[in-house]
Amino acid sequence: MVAAHGVRHGWLTPSAAALRWSGMRFDGPVLHQPDGAGRIDGNQAVVALLAAAQGRGAQVRRPVTATSVEVWHDDLVHVQTSDGVIAAHRVVVTAGASSAQLLDGALALPPLRVTNEQPALFPFHDVPPCVASPGAWPTFHHHGPGVYGLADPCGDVRVALRGTATPDAPAQLRDYVATWLPGSTPRARGPSSGPAPRHPTARS
Repeated sequence: MVAAHGVRHGWLTPSAAALRWSGMRFDGPVLHQPDGAGRIDGNQAVVALLAAAQGRGAQVRRPVTATSVEVWHDDLVHVQTSDGVIAAHRVVVTAGASSAQLLDGALALPPLRVTNEQPALFPFHDVPPCVASPGAWPTFHHHGPGVYGLADPCGDVRVALRGTATPDAPAQLRDYVATWLPGSTPRARGPSSGPAPRHPTARS
C-alpha cells in the first residue's frame, strides 16, 4: 500500500533494525518510513486552524452545543444548537462518538467504533532528561500485539494498546515494555499527556 501511494519506505531485517534502534527488540521484518510521518500539538493546531478560518471570514461560536442535524433538501441543512438554529448550504460533522446521535435519521452511517486509548509513560534507561536523540526512538506500531508508541526527547517513551483501554491494560503495557523495549524501564511514570516532536516511523 505504501508503494502504491508513492511513500518512501524500506524493509529492515531484525538485526539491522536493532542496530538502528538499540532500545527496541524486533523478531521479524520491519517496515521503515523515514519521512512523511510526524505528530502535532493538538491544542496549538486548533488555535492555528481557527485563526486561519477566521481570517477567511469564518464565524466561531462558543460555547455552543449542536444537538441535531436536519437535511431539508440538497442545498439546505439546519443545525439545531443550544443557541438556536443555524441554516447552511453544507455541514461538515467532526463529532466523533457523537456523530450517530447528531445525524440520527439524516443519513445512513457505517458502524462506528469508539475507542478510549490510554498511553502510559515509561522512562528511558540511563538517559538524562532532554538529551535523547529523537532518531534513536522512532514512532512505532507493533502489529502483532497491537501496540504503538512514540518517544519524548525528555526521558520517556509513550506506549499504548490499540482499542479501548481495559483494567488490565497497565499490566499488559508493562509486560510489553519489559519484553520489547529493553531501552526503557517497565515501571510506568504515569499517563501520557502533551505533544512530542516529529521523527521517523518504524513498524514491525
